[in-house]
Amino acid sequence: MVPTFDLVVFDEASQVGLAHALALMPLGRSYLFAGDPQQLSPVVRSSATLVQRWLGSSPFSKKPAGGSSVCFLDEQSRMAEPICGLVSHLFTTGWRFCTSCHHMQNLTVEADTYVACPSCGDVMWSDGQWRVLVLVCHAQRCDGRPCRKTGYRPGVAFGQPVPTQRGKAPAAVPRAQEKAFTQHAVATLLHWLATPAEGPAGDPAVEQLQRNALWLGYLMVPDTEQEKSACEHQLGQWIHRLPAHVKEPGKGFAPSLSKGSGACQQVGWWPLAAAKGLPQEAGWMAPGVLVLDEAKADDEAALHFAWRQWLHLFNTTQSLPGMWLVTASGLDHQDYDGLRTLQASAAAQPATQPSLNGAWLEVLDSVLVPLKPGMVRLAQAGAGIPEVGPELADDKGRVLAEAELVWSAAQVAVLRSDQADMAQAWAAQGWTVLCLDEDLTQCTAQPWEAAAATALGLTIEYQE
Repeated sequence: MVPTFDLVVFDEASQVGLAHALALMPLGRSYLFAGDPQQLSPVVRSSATLVQRWLGSSPFSKKPAGGSSVCFLDEQSRMAEPICGLVSHLFTTGWRFCTSCHHMQNLTVEADTYVACPSCGDVMWSDGQWRVLVLVCHAQRCDGRPCRKTGYRPGVAFGQPVPTQRGKAPAAVPRAQEKAFTQHAVATLLHWLATPAEGPAGDPAVEQLQRNALWLGYLMVPDTEQEKSACEHQLGQWIHRLPAHVKEPGKGFAPSLSKGSGACQQVGWWPLAAAKGLPQEAGWMAPGVLVLDEAKADDEAALHFAWRQWLHLFNTTQSLPGMWLVTASGLDHQDYDGLRTLQASAAAQPATQPSLNGAWLEVLDSVLVPLKPGMVRLAQAGAGIPEVGPELADDKGRVLAEAELVWSAAQVAVLRSDQADMAQAWAAQGWTVLCLDEDLTQCTAQPWEAAAATALGLTIEYQE
């Protein structure tokens, strides 16, 4: 994960909960925990195995191996002049970029807060300051108009201003939640994990990501004749390079393209069925590609910035069936030919699943997709409910190994192919170890569920 900020300061760190601290730390290249070291127990004195393994047994005497620097400041020194100067310089020196023409300039000496772009005269922002302003003045809150506080005109689709006509969108069009595209990837993940799933039939967190992505795509649909003409011209430049499912999407779609001047672009189609709300039928798609065009980056810094945009946006758009993450060079070399497009599954469940109890349904929601058919067969054969993603620890709580599934009572562990090197650790503790192949379907030249059933003392009958 690429850090968003140069420095994250935890002021009054004793008031910061462990979960919040671990979620926020990936945001910065360096961290400052400000407060009385004797009061930092919520952050550094947790007895949880994973926390201690990451932080080290004594954070005050040993810096964690690798990663960013971690500093602990007491009450007296945390606001000393050098620290204040460091924070101030984050916003006044270093790389600046212009949101209008994407010009970038490295300021080697301290400059005023507002720096004019030498190319177009617009305001240039430091990377850290820009992200703060985006959080304060987001497109959904300012409706595309210049913010009275900052003068910044927010936009979506990599600098494309929000058309005011989009404010008249039909009421049924899926809307994005507030600050949908300013959340860090860790925050999005934590929100997803904290949202209860309504069984295998639907996941509210995924559906919200789809609403966010559909609203973004709707904002990129041409609205005027001038926009339509520009969109057709831009699409014509891409059409010969696109994958088949984007080149010929069929009926029921409107073109949806981002502004073409940047190195990160979205080219695709918006499903007209979404005008009536989030599609629920099986097989619906929003075919498109999120492209990183390396050749459009002027230098390494511009490429890095576009790369971060590319990954950040795909955190949301990957929820749309038919949306691919690609590079322009990969399209030109036909690297994606032969790949199949995954379509949205039907809400209705297989006839075997209603007979499973709630605990089994929860397990089916958690396991990898290739394992689900085998899990259903094991449940029907009378297998107990396994643990998903457990860890094997020694008597001191140190993690020795991981597994994809375990049946603790029978001491049977199922490992993925990338976990095969941990098989010896499980076996040394008396466990029966089953290693899956790379496709997650076979184990010892037979269906994995058959091998698991044998280890559990069960029999699976296959219908011919």
